[in-house]
Amino acid sequence: EVDLVSDGGFPEGRRRLAATLAEVNWRVLQGHNLKLTLEWLDPDRRVANDPRARRSLVYEFTPIGWLQLRTGVRAYDGIPQIPVDSRREVFVQLHAMM
Repeated sequence: EVDLVSDGGFPEGRRRLAATLAEVNWRVLQGHNLKLTLEWLDPDRRVANDPRARRSLVYEFTPIGWLQLRTGVRAYDGIPQIPVDSRREVFVQLHAMM
């Protein structure tokens, strides 16, 4: 997916943004899924060095309908001036849908 956005709602005027998303899902077995996601965002195309990227590798286990356990690793790459924009994380999530 590629999105190009022109938004006039910013105090300094119109901004042009660009975002991409690529995702691959692999059903290993019934109820077991492996997901690789690559995301990229340029929040203001006029600024040369402000893009951000995120990469994720996630394992999803769905033992029954409406209940899912997810665990994965995620890497964020952003501008060096904001340390929280460039980090690594490991996570576990439990999703219950109603």
